[in-house]
Amino acid sequence: MPSGDPEGGYASVDRMEELLGWRPTTSIEEGVARYVAWLRANPGAIPEWMRRAVAA
Repeated sequence: MPSGDPEGGYASVDRMEELLGWRPTTSIEEGVARYVAWLRANPGAIPEWMRRAVAA
């Protein structure tokens, strides 16, 4: 993890729904799969620190 990244916590859209009436339509599973596919198609977008962690 890069220094300064917080440990723990979670993402929530509750406030967006409350203020804007917006709810996401992409599931976590679909979003992660799309992100992985995008990273595979754009390997230069993977941060150096993440590449080192995978290679170790």
